[in-house]
Amino acid sequence: MTAESPSPTPAEPAATVVQGSIERITFESEASGFRVVRVAPEPPGSAVSVVGQMQRVTIGTRVRVTGRWETDPRHGLQLRAQTLLVLEPDTREGLERYLGSGLIPGIGPAFARRIVEHFGDDTLRVMDKEPHRLAEVPGLGQRRVQAALQAWADHRALHDVMVFLQGHGVSASLAVRVFRRFGADSIRVVSEDPFRLAVEVWGIGFQKADQIASAVGIAKDAPGRLKAAVLYALHQGEERGHVFLPRHALVQAAAKIADTPEDRIEAAVDDACAAEARQEDLEEIGPAVYRSRRYVEEAGLAHGLARLASAPVTAFQRADDAVLAFEQASGVVLADEQRMAVQEAARASVLVVTGGPGVGKTTILRAVLGLYEASGTFVRLAAPTGRASRRMAETTGRDALTVHRLLEFEPRSGTFARNENNPLAAGAVVIDESSMLDQTMAFALVRAIPSGTRLVLVGDVDQLPSIGAGAVLRDVIASRAVACVRLTKIFRQAAQSRIVNNAHRIREGIAPEPPERGGLTS
Repeated sequence: MTAESPSPTPAEPAATVVQGSIERITFESEASGFRVVRVAPEPPGSAVSVVGQMQRVTIGTRVRVTGRWETDPRHGLQLRAQTLLVLEPDTREGLERYLGSGLIPGIGPAFARRIVEHFGDDTLRVMDKEPHRLAEVPGLGQRRVQAALQAWADHRALHDVMVFLQGHGVSASLAVRVFRRFGADSIRVVSEDPFRLAVEVWGIGFQKADQIASAVGIAKDAPGRLKAAVLYALHQGEERGHVFLPRHALVQAAAKIADTPEDRIEAAVDDACAAEARQEDLEEIGPAVYRSRRYVEEAGLAHGLARLASAPVTAFQRADDAVLAFEQASGVVLADEQRMAVQEAARASVLVVTGGPGVGKTTILRAVLGLYEASGTFVRLAAPTGRASRRMAETTGRDALTVHRLLEFEPRSGTFARNENNPLAAGAVVIDESSMLDQTMAFALVRAIPSGTRLVLVGDVDQLPSIGAGAVLRDVIASRAVACVRLTKIFRQAAQSRIVNNAHRIREGIAPEPPERGGLTS
């Protein structure tokens, strides 16, 4: 090979198939589905270490694993599973071990032996087709039989789903995720609308869902496939922070995803807007398409902010006294724009306090809290993230929660206990780092704040982006529908920082100052 010759691309290792029985479960995580197991091969030989995301297995389970060999620096040679199929035991001893391995709650080795002795080679057929006959086994008892029947049905559902998915090109790791999302309904979902996987299962994009769709017989020009490309383009837009896409941009994106002419996509956009999406004519943009849920959130958030901003609140008459008390207690003299912020907080129903680094947003936050508390107002503090809420608590000396905890998020249902029917009990709600509020979180927050409760949003509109789709703080400020104070004065300590100064220069469209020769930017 000459020096100019390109290096050959190493060939991908060939797939290896190992069939045998699980002899040890070295590690497993139910949360992720990641497992490390030892497989005793058939015919007998050296045990194989198998790693990867896979369905739950028990000791004694017969499996067929397809994967590729890899060498781990710590654990040596192991097989990275791509597919793992559970096989039925082929001996009575294997069947006893399989049923008594903990697969079925309440059925240990002793009861497994009784079941196999009673039904013999017909055991699995009875459990699948005539499960009520388990009651024939001496000593099982009705409660144990019922629990065993339910556990066996769940196990069989998982087995059937895994066989189906892996038979249609879904890897073991992705099959586990699909089953976690759709459960026993997985086969129906994949057969009828495999493109749901692209949006609802992490790790399966449109391309993989398209491969599965092809395997189950969905044509490339099927209207459902083209509509799915439109919805996936909207989903990708949301992941980039966009609540909607201009229709022309959506058509271009979906055509590229589906590898289909744009004129075919126009009809697919109309199909999507008949159900899962919505088109609106927006000023300066023209036709724009939302996923329906995003439109409901946006409209609800706008209505909720308007409701709060128009609700009458009692103005605090002695704001100047509160400012003086804060200055005396803290030793800090507020600038004119900071005093203005406190005065706005005394009379506004909804207030935004924004500004770049070093302009005293935290100082204003403490001063406003002093004003509210001196007036007997109960204040709830929160921020979008755990780190931001902890910092808020440290700088204010008061309890602060994440917005999710404030609204009492319920992970199982994905909903908030606090809403318009169960609102927050507070005279004021103050949110720090509010530039990180995305549309979903802001909508949930506003729904839970009753009319007459003040809302204060503090944050740098030009700094931290929102966690999800929607630039809420920027849009609230641009709407001019609520009171807003923009802090611009950089205070002495911050003014000495070249980083802070350069941040402000960049915001104003001015080139940043270079670091001093031989020195570091501080």
